Amino acid sequence: MINEAHALELLGRGTEAEEAWRQTLERCRFAGAVHLHAVAERHFAEFLLAAGRAPEAVGTLHAARGLYGRLGDTTVVRELDERLAALAG
Repeated sequence: MINEAHALELLGRGTEAEEAWRQTLERCRFAGAVHLHAVAERHFAEFLLAAGRAPEAVGTLHAARGLYGRLGDTTVVRELDERLAALAG
C-alpha cells in the first residue's frame, strides 16, 4: 500500500493518494506492523506537508516519532524531533 500511495501522489491524484495513505495506516495498525506503520506515518506527514497541511502533518510526525521510539531507532527519532522543531519555530 505504501507504494500505491506514493504512485498516486506522483500521478497528482491527491484525493486517492490520501485515501491510500489512510488505508495503509489502518492496516498497519490492525496488523501490529510497527515498523511499516512508522514508515507510513512519516511518509504520510510528508504528503500532508506538500499539500500545505502542516497542522495535520505535525500530528502525524508525532505519531511516527512515537512508533520509531518504540522501535528504538534513535537516529530517526532525532530527525523527526528536528523536523518538528523546524515546523514549530
